[in-house]
Amino acid sequence: MSFCCIESTMNPGIWRQLPKELLEKMLLHVPVGSLLRMRCVCKSWNTWIGSRKFLELRRKISTTNLHPWFLSRGPSSCNTECISFPAYDPAMNRWFDLPCTCLDRNKGSFELVASAGGLLLVKPSGIGAVAKALYVVNPLRRLFNAVSLLPEAFGVEPTYTAMVHNASTNSYQIVMASNLSRHRDRTTRFYDSAVGSWTTKGQLPRRFCCSDFAAKAGVLCNGWIYWLGFRGYYFAVGFNLRTGVWSKTRWRIPAAVVGPHLVERNGSLLLVGGTDKLLWRMNCYPAPKSIGIWELDRKKGEWIEALRLPKPMVKELRKKISFEDFCCVGRNGFLYISDDVIDRVVAYNMQENSWHWLPAPSRPGHSWTIFEPSFDATV
Repeated sequence: MSFCCIESTMNPGIWRQLPKELLEKMLLHVPVGSLLRMRCVCKSWNTWIGSRKFLELRRKISTTNLHPWFLSRGPSSCNTECISFPAYDPAMNRWFDLPCTCLDRNKGSFELVASAGGLLLVKPSGIGAVAKALYVVNPLRRLFNAVSLLPEAFGVEPTYTAMVHNASTNSYQIVMASNLSRHRDRTTRFYDSAVGSWTTKGQLPRRFCCSDFAAKAGVLCNGWIYWLGFRGYYFAVGFNLRTGVWSKTRWRIPAAVVGPHLVERNGSLLLVGGTDKLLWRMNCYPAPKSIGIWELDRKKGEWIEALRLPKPMVKELRKKISFEDFCCVGRNGFLYISDDVIDRVVAYNMQENSWHWLPAPSRPGHSWTIFEPSFDATV
């Protein structure tokens, strides 16, 4: 029986009669999405869920979600209570506003830049907003850290941005670089929370220049962060976290792919996109006739087609989604596919070859990312 059913049918008086120790043990097994709401029930629950003992006991219990959350990158909602982002929790099969109560709503709205290991990387957004700091947030623990940017980085809109979480050291790294034509500064800036400072990793090569709209979210795989760029054709670039060196890959994106996206799956890279050679040559992007998934063969340096999404699924997608703003994010073989401004979203499980439509979101979002909630990640 789900917790939603219990909340709607159980007599509230029963909760008051339960021993405190039993209540605390029950909360250990509650899905993460429900815990966020339960922290608002009373002070004792909020204190217990945020305590060190709760976190230690929670680690010993297998309560992780089967699939990652689907989270809007922004802009955030700035209501009378707190900053929040639309989020879909597959364990509950529902949308809700993920609150970031630690952020100051008086500073306006925020945009989600990246996420990793249960942490969110956000920046101020809106007309005239100039980011002088980035904010690393753990929304579950209601903690944040303001990472001040170097003065020379003020006002520079990075083309390539990513955040990486190191579970073994419980630290994170941020990579930022810009090569848009309006920015002369192509310095790669690298922040390591274990050190608490920024370092520079040299200049981003000019040959990695891409148009304003083309750079996708970075994907971590085997110590490298990969992005897609566009210069009349799609190409992939990588940043080596250990050496701090950029490299343009030799992997040629299939010419018939429309709106490609990179996805990581158990140490391998996948390419997801629409397929229609005629539309590509005509330089127009209505909904393609099919959607393919390619897996990278590193030895050959080629993308090998792994599968095509089921025809009934693609048929429905063509009714709902325009692939000019095709959006796909995922991890470990679980994909979320939608258009850029969310109307309908489909979840696809590659291993089970199954798919289903998500419920309609509570409010529209813009651009999306994967979020893996964690109580352990520190800011």
